[in-house]
Amino acid sequence: MAMNGGADVLIMDDGFQNPTIFKDLSLLVIDRGYGVGNGRVIPAGPLREPEKDAFERASAVVYIKTPGIVHNELSSNSNFKPPSINATISSYADDFNRLKGKRVIAFAGIGRPIKFFSTLDSIGSIVVDAKVFPDHHQYTKKEILGLIRQSEILKASLVTTEKDAVRLTKEEQKLIEVLRINVSFENINSLDQILRSIL
Repeated sequence: MAMNGGADVLIMDDGFQNPTIFKDLSLLVIDRGYGVGNGRVIPAGPLREPEKDAFERASAVVYIKTPGIVHNELSSNSNFKPPSINATISSYADDFNRLKGKRVIAFAGIGRPIKFFSTLDSIGSIVVDAKVFPDHHQYTKKEILGLIRQSEILKASLVTTEKDAVRLTKEEQKLIEVLRINVSFENINSLDQILRSIL
């Protein structure tokens, strides 16, 4: 279908464990603030497959850091060490300037909301309250109205993630700020070399 539409390259998110798709390149992404948890596979731990198997199948491993979060020292049980690429989450300059020093009520329904709250702290936002909702949460009108009332009482702006913002109505989006994030690669040349090897 993508090829029929003229695509030369198909980039997938969350396709690492899909065995039905042939992949020219597989990047394994690891959150340095969480690591591999207890190193066990679901349901005993957070991993979808043994760490050793994932490392041996990866073309490269991207280690992502979040400002303000303690990062774990990671080591693989595998003898095969794929190339590693370090990256750091950061905000866009205009979001930084808009939210720095601003009183905010932050809310998020994502996998690890602490990363969102820590990013706000790192850019100088004054987080007066942080609300955690379940991952992929569908916000109700009552919940948003409750957040708006709280923001009025505390004299703080509401702010959420891009991922959460798409689950809000257009009217709600006008009342809530969004922190966009960017991933900065420390060794971008290594990533370029890996991509050029298949393109």
